Amino acid sequence: MSQNGLGHMVPLNHPRMNEWRENFKGVRAAKHGLLITGAVDDIWKSGEGRTEEWYVVDYKSTSTNAEITPELFLEDIYKGGYVRQMVIYQWMLRELGCPVSTRGFFVYENGNNAADSLLEGGPEDSPRGIPLKPALVIEIDTSDESVVIEGERIDYDWVENLVIGAKACLDMDTPPGSGEFCEHCAYVDAMSKV
Repeated sequence: MSQNGLGHMVPLNHPRMNEWRENFKGVRAAKHGLLITGAVDDIWKSGEGRTEEWYVVDYKSTSTNAEITPELFLEDIYKGGYVRQMVIYQWMLRELGCPVSTRGFFVYENGNNAADSLLEGGPEDSPRGIPLKPALVIEIDTSDESVVIEGERIDYDWVENLVIGAKACLDMDTPPGSGEFCEHCAYVDAMSKV
């Protein structure tokens, strides 16, 4: 964290942190007649008292020669899912009254796929000698107007509307028609034709 200019932050010491990290428990927020859940990887904090602020952190690992940048997160459909996930976690924690920042962080461990072996050639401080590139920290601020994924502005309003839409869909008397870009709908449509 210090190497990335974030030395003023520390991992959050909260009695529910282990629960919030656990799959099938996680953070739970009730809104619009639904219970929204998700397991966070980590939360960092800065400040104390009235200046305290929490930052959702998501750890990722990959092995690529491509440069991973904040811009890539907003252009890559797959990584855009990470940004959506981040803002949902932020929204849930805010619904619980937590002092969550719109700033969040992705911490990437990128394997060096140019190495001859996964068991040697890594730096001394890497686990089990696995050849890793230096860890990369990418900040995303979901209050930034440029956080747009596939034409949608991704922010707390987006999450609120998503929850409202999900509740309305669940309350319908009959299932809605297939969504043009929904992979699940495409699968159901294809299988119904078989």
